Amino acid sequence: MFRKSVYLFSVAILGLSLVPSSAWADEAIESAAPAITTELVESPVNSVEQPVAEPEETVVEAPTEQQASIGEEAAELPATENQESNTEEIEVPAEPVAAPEEPAAAEPKTIEPEKKVEPFAAPQQKAARAAIPFLKDDNDGKIVDHEKAITDEEAKISAEYNFMPNFDQLDDIVVQSSAGYTERTSYFVFDLKNAAKNSITVIYKNVGTYNGKVIDMKVTVKDWTVFTGSVYAQLSISKRNGITMNGISDVRLNYSFLDNLTAKAANVSGFFNFTDIDLKQSIDLFDHNNVQNFYVTKGNELYVKTHNGFIRVGEINGDRTNDLNMDHWLTYTYKNISNFDVRYNQDYDSGAVFNYTYQAPIVIEETAVVPETKEPEVVEETPIEEETATDEVVPVKTETATVSLAAKAAPAKGEVAKTEVKKVEVKKAEPLKQAVLPQTNDKVSSIFITLGGACLFLFTALFLNKKKV
Repeated sequence: MFRKSVYLFSVAILGLSLVPSSAWADEAIESAAPAITTELVESPVNSVEQPVAEPEETVVEAPTEQQASIGEEAAELPATENQESNTEEIEVPAEPVAAPEEPAAAEPKTIEPEKKVEPFAAPQQKAARAAIPFLKDDNDGKIVDHEKAITDEEAKISAEYNFMPNFDQLDDIVVQSSAGYTERTSYFVFDLKNAAKNSITVIYKNVGTYNGKVIDMKVTVKDWTVFTGSVYAQLSISKRNGITMNGISDVRLNYSFLDNLTAKAANVSGFFNFTDIDLKQSIDLFDHNNVQNFYVTKGNELYVKTHNGFIRVGEINGDRTNDLNMDHWLTYTYKNISNFDVRYNQDYDSGAVFNYTYQAPIVIEETAVVPETKEPEVVEETPIEEETATDEVVPVKTETATVSLAAKAAPAKGEVAKTEVKKVEVKKAEPLKQAVLPQTNDKVSSIFITLGGACLFLFTALFLNKKKV
């Protein structure tokens, strides 16, 4: 009995040693849980970006300051006139739209900021120009009799002046204005009462090619004069071919030519053609425009007056016409200039429309402009000795090959190019250290295996030895 109990005890010890180590290591596994951390909290970023909407409050408060300024200016006028002007400012936005092509529904957007800053400067401009009488009262006669006028129908504008800004295939239009603007389908509307001089620009990207360069045209609104008593002053600049004036007696625009790639000024020679000059409207061309000749029909109805620094051309009888009537066209050529000024005038508020077109009343010579072509740069790699050894006569190219300044100088004759070889030391990678795993009860189980096996072996030997005896 004793032997059997001892044998069973050894078997039990051996069985305990074979129990999986996970049963003895529960604490080690549970202790790893606190190592998990999550700190990805990004919701405060959204709360920081939300206050961006605050500038809208300043826009709403702006009209209150403007109303205060209107009240201060109204103190200089009689009370009855102030009341009439205030009531008209609310109703007038629907009327100025009669001249532009678009309906008057969205027009109030252009008169939202009603800052009356320019009206004080406008009367000064009007007073300074009051010495210039209307063209009807003072002129030198019809344009056909001017010394630079050409009326021959068989005459041609030479190819030297065949450049004219073309607005039919523009790449883009870039508009800037200090007082904002309203964009319509075919034009932009600017409120000149709220704008500063030289702060409105319209850049037409790619109006044509001149001597192989793509040209942009930049239009800058330099200055203007508001009609006395007018409660609005609007200028509409077309996306294609002209302007419209409402509430202003004159406006001076600067047209400048720019290189499309570099945005630098580009000198151009070409022609410009204005159409539909009627209803006592006129155009001022300045001396720096470098006008060469006027091209008009023999029955042209426009009159001319030469002033100090500019020449005025316009209609004096108040007749109405359309863009197709060449007797009310004005075509002129200019030479080698990067910009020119044009001042548009109307004797009364007729909603003047000034258009220009890529046409002329006479033939324009067109010659293919040969762009500057450059052959690809070739770097000769043939040694000098081989070139001199040949007896044949080789034609010499006129163009010079250009070599990058960053290239190293070639070795002299007879020298062998040395190549530097740098020894790169390769460091042996350090042996990776084995991570130490957490201790469990595996060591304890190994002792039981050894003890159980020894006991089993001992008692088995005793049992067999006893059986032999």
